[in-house]
Amino acid sequence: MARLAYDEFLTDASFQPKRKNLWYVTFGSSLLGGEARGTGATPDVLDTVQIKSIQLPGGAHGDVEVPYINLTYNFPGKWKWDDVEMKVIDYMGKSSTKTIYDWWKASVFNPESGKQAYGNTLKQLVYITLIAPNGEELERWTLKGAYPKAVKWGDVDYASDDPLELAVTWKYDRASHEIFNTEGTTEDLIGTSPSSVTF
Repeated sequence: MARLAYDEFLTDASFQPKRKNLWYVTFGSSLLGGEARGTGATPDVLDTVQIKSIQLPGGAHGDVEVPYINLTYNFPGKWKWDDVEMKVIDYMGKSSTKTIYDWWKASVFNPESGKQAYGNTLKQLVYITLIAPNGEELERWTLKGAYPKAVKWGDVDYASDDPLELAVTWKYDRASHEIFNTEGTTEDLIGTSPSSVTF
């Protein structure tokens, strides 16, 4: 890539850095589509809570070690995606605690009856979309087969003025990444031939 002069750098929109505060999260229905839960509760209810932050997906390969005489040869093992934590701000007038508790109870696990939903209905899609300063969509991560591994309703502290935060930890089967081009369509590099990908 050619090196840009300073004035070109300032005027080239493509050299704007991505911003950590420009993003939003949306939720899809179950993997079977339509109503996500037998109770009629859909993950759309989560769109009503104010999400403070969410981690982008990541992961790591396991290690496959092959010993040979005095040496060890290493190969990548199975890929495992890391859990993704989402933090939510709670409010008095519109309680995020109640919203998330009711959704979790109806859709995932009922702590009163001990009943748990089946995987084909509790798993869903989580979309994390990054946007440009002008609001255009830049790229999107999709967590597939996602379900709440853990829900924490925060902690309280007499010495703190901080707002109460809730945390939802998402477990998921896999993730995909899309980049939106100028025509509004997407390019998905997952599964692309290595010879066609430029790093």
